[in-house]
Amino acid sequence: MFRGRGEPGIPQDVKVMQQLAMHASKRGVEIDVTTNKDRQRIVFAHQDLADRLMEHPLNYRFPSQWTGYIPPAMWQGLPNRSPRREALVAIYEEALSRSAHGQVAA
Repeated sequence: MFRGRGEPGIPQDVKVMQQLAMHASKRGVEIDVTTNKDRQRIVFAHQDLADRLMEHPLNYRFPSQWTGYIPPAMWQGLPNRSPRREALVAIYEEALSRSAHGQVAA
């Protein structure tokens, strides 16, 4: 259903996700429409954050093993409080914070 193409250069499923996010924000609900590659790029721009992917509880052997995927905040109707999700969210939020403040990786 979503595999066609929308606007030039924008896959249809991304366009649909952007529209859903816009509708949700009008109702006070926040939806993350970033892609796994976007999250990877943002985190990998900071070597120290990429290195945290190899620490407990994530324990990736190499940072590049992380696809950028962050599990959903809700799972089976309950908040997803898994240590892995919390670690990924913390790393990603730190990367976003640094990007917002113009901090560039050394």
